[in-house]
Amino acid sequence: MPRTKLPATGLVLVLCLTMWFESWLAEGGVWSEAPAGFYGMQTEALLAGQLHLKLKPDPHLATLENPYDPAQNLPYRVLDLSYYRGRYYSYFGIGPILLLTAPWRLLTGIYLSEPGATLMFALAANLLSLALLLRIWRMAGIQRRGGLLLLAAAL
Repeated sequence: MPRTKLPATGLVLVLCLTMWFESWLAEGGVWSEAPAGFYGMQTEALLAGQLHLKLKPDPHLATLENPYDPAQNLPYRVLDLSYYRGRYYSYFGIGPILLLTAPWRLLTGIYLSEPGATLMFALAANLLSLALLLRIWRMAGIQRRGGLLLLAAAL
């Protein structure tokens, strides 16, 4: 029995459904007008040509005897940010910013949220894994099997 080739529309449909499902999982929206989350604040800072965030620390923090003492800075600190010489810095890596959120902001004028960036990276990983699968099949001399490709795209 001859095998039929997978129509491209079937693959596109599965990829669109996968994208819809992943975007449904992205709580809080995919993009925003203002920087949202730590990566949004880092994107804003880097595009402004600075490493420190634009978020201003509470002025009381600078007046403390030891602004790094958790007992003293508790009412004023922002968790997951580093306070140094009156400025906040983020210790999260800038890889996602350089690869995705800064170019997104420059191209669209809006900020990509952290769930939105996760969605984009997941979609890119999905497409790259499908391309790798097709390449391996071609190198191994395996004929494309539409149902198997659809299953791989759905997973």
